[in-house]
Amino acid sequence: MRSLAELIRFNEAHSGAELALFDQELLRQSDAKGGLRDAAYRKARSACLDAARRKGIDAVLKQHRLDAIVALTSARRG
Repeated sequence: MRSLAELIRFNEAHSGAELALFDQELLRQSDAKGGLRDAAYRKARSACLDAARRKGIDAVLKQHRLDAIVALTSARRG
């Protein structure tokens, strides 16, 4: 696949196998949004990076002079 549109078309052409359990509404919505060079995408990405990194984890690491943050996780094994 070279594009999201190609993937959507493939899934539709093979819907019995590819869409048996899941729809592709999120793929259609994503495809309608535009590309990675779209001004709205770039603005939203910049805001997310600012909030999550520069004002988020990067700020916490700097404020507390940390090299890493370690947290517990859990995984359920079946």
